[in-house]
Amino acid sequence: MHSLSLKVRITLLALFVAVIPLTIFQAISVKRSTATLLESRAQNLESRAGLIVKELERFLKNRVKEIGLIARSGEMLASSNHYNYLEGIHNNNTSINNIVLINSEGTITESIPRSEYVGRIAWDIKPGIKELFANMGRNEISGVLLSEAHHSNEGIEILYLAPIYDTDKKNLQKVILVETGIDEIQEIISDFAARSIGSEQIYVVDKFGTAVVATDGIPPEGSSLEDVRVQPAMLSEGKTGSVIYTKKNGTDVMAGFSDVAGVGENNALNWSVLTITPIHMISQPATDTGRLLTVFGIIVSVLAVSIAYYFARSITLPLQRTVSLAEEIRRGNYSHRLETG
Repeated sequence: MHSLSLKVRITLLALFVAVIPLTIFQAISVKRSTATLLESRAQNLESRAGLIVKELERFLKNRVKEIGLIARSGEMLASSNHYNYLEGIHNNNTSINNIVLINSEGTITESIPRSEYVGRIAWDIKPGIKELFANMGRNEISGVLLSEAHHSNEGIEILYLAPIYDTDKKNLQKVILVETGIDEIQEIISDFAARSIGSEQIYVVDKFGTAVVATDGIPPEGSSLEDVRVQPAMLSEGKTGSVIYTKKNGTDVMAGFSDVAGVGENNALNWSVLTITPIHMISQPATDTGRLLTVFGIIVSVLAVSIAYYFARSITLPLQRTVSLAEEIRRGNYSHRLETG
């Protein structure tokens, strides 16, 4: 009984010595690895959001510049050949849905491609441009104005308006309105998504938190992004950063965010770019390492117990024989001999 207890004690001691350090090492390793991965991923998401913002700003500023050049070609727009000129611009740019000329009173005089818009008041068709047009009528604008992104029959579109003044630049003669889709913006987002690490969602949201562009396609009209409702700080103008939060479905996620500087003379399109990844995807390598350490710990523990049991047995068996011999001698039986080996 005593020898069995000793074997058990030695075995348990070996198990304790083997398992406890490994368990502590595993816990510390997984914790540190997870912290390192989260810190690195936060910097990555924040950096990617910033890079996407720079690409979007470059694209939008170039588009504003192009439309400004069209508006400044006043002689061409005043000539009898202006329709062919504008039609050529429309045909060479697949993202332009329509090009519309509006007179100083707000009536549409030309539409490329031709449509039923001609002869109608512009803001009856595009309500969002009424205030923009009024600013041009007061000669307060010399460059390009932009509307916010909104849904139309062609999908999500952005309106660019540029004034055409007389030669003295005192009186508004016409306004050129260019309706564009967001296909090229979607391509920019899709390109970044294709080069993303792991499961990452990229969203472009307006100042109200409504999704404009998403990696999984054009969002439905008026769809307010849940993440923005949970973390409204991601819409902070002029800020770039990262944040960890829990979605309503219980999923922990990390998001990088960056703000798009307004474009055009009215500083429109104050968008925010969000790059979002589930936490479990970020910490997966650390989790996998923890599993490997667990398997290693089990193997080491089995070996330690086996070796301890063998050494315990090599100690307790001779002791047991010695005790048995002593007991026989105590009884007066001197014929027994102690076996060795």
